[in-house]
Amino acid sequence: MSDTPDQQKCPERAGDSEAAGSAAASAELPVPGSVTIRFAMPASARATLVEPVVAEALVGETLLVAAERAGAEVGSHCGGVATCAACHVRVRAGAELLEEPSEQEEDGLDAAFDVRPGSRLACQARLRSAGRLELELELTEESRQAWRQEQGG
Repeated sequence: MSDTPDQQKCPERAGDSEAAGSAAASAELPVPGSVTIRFAMPASARATLVEPVVAEALVGETLLVAAERAGAEVGSHCGGVATCAACHVRVRAGAELLEEPSEQEEDGLDAAFDVRPGSRLACQARLRSAGRLELELELTEESRQAWRQEQGG
């Protein structure tokens, strides 16, 4: 099977539909080598959106790939190449499950609004190990707004 151009740019999206189906199923049951991620809404949205989006992600995947699969409202205007900061999230817990930020990610965060300790770009932050702890992220309002624009709303 030949990879599409999108799969060539983003290798973790490559694979057949059976693999994609099993990845979607993994959102319900943890699998070995996976991490549970809770995508929580920012404080400004919690009055209307109480329940966070929960997903399972595999070691080596980016937070953006896990967010897209789970339907979490994480924007990505640049397609995951760290140039727009639309995928800015804040890690609340479980930061040790992620690889250290690269120089490219740190440069990309320069374009983000309201960067705080724990700020990461979901397109660059990769899971480095599975763990018993959950990774909890707060979606930023800028990322949710970018996601809505991408959805045509």
